Amino acid sequence: MRPVIYYMLLFSFVSLNCKKDTGPYSNPTSGFYNLSGNPSTSAWNYLNSANYKSLKIELQYMPGFKPDSRAIHIFTDLLNERLNKPSGIFIEEKEIDPTLMERFTLNDISGIESRNRTVFNHGDQMSAYILFVSGSYYDGNVLGIAYKNTSICFFGEPIRYFIAGGTEQDRIKLMAILLTHEFGHLLGLVNMGTSMVVNHIIAVDDNHCDNNKCLMHHTYEANAQNLILNFDENPSFDINCINDLKANGGK
Repeated sequence: MRPVIYYMLLFSFVSLNCKKDTGPYSNPTSGFYNLSGNPSTSAWNYLNSANYKSLKIELQYMPGFKPDSRAIHIFTDLLNERLNKPSGIFIEEKEIDPTLMERFTLNDISGIESRNRTVFNHGDQMSAYILFVSGSYYDGNVLGIAYKNTSICFFGEPIRYFIAGGTEQDRIKLMAILLTHEFGHLLGLVNMGTSMVVNHIIAVDDNHCDNNKCLMHHTYEANAQNLILNFDENPSFDINCINDLKANGGK
């Protein structure tokens, strides 16, 4: 495990990470496909409609950590812009039981998913799982982690702390950024499972875009004004990331 993104967020100069994990890849015909692949190994199936015409995202959260519906709307709109899913993209939200844990390991997260996840690939519908837990990651101030080919987890306590100083619009925008950035890794960005049309990776050992205006860049500025300057009204991919997605079957 290594950090792949560092945030300087909302009046703070503390660096935070998002991480991605690795594990054995499973063939899409396997019943374990949703739980066994590396982040980005399902990128092609997410982006094009050859095998899956729709996408259903199961979003689960512990009490008190439900993401703002307006951030989810921004996130879903951006996915609709870039994924070829003619039958639609749907999100199913559900509150799950809390735990007594304050720090979560990968095994903890996987166990929670195994006990609670109900949506998997079925017929021509692709699936994804997004989990919001109440505590923090065991290894550093991590906001989010893409840990399987269809699975993402966000850590409520550090997110709550670092969005507390911003305006309501800042908080909505930041949550949309976090959701879409991590899903961008499931889509294979940058140079993870979706090949680059032109070289725009920030470093050979860092799967992030070299454009600091792009949603997939590894840092964001620390105040509301710069968030607005960087992302206008909503977060977005830059042209190089968009071209990569298109080349792998996206829009």
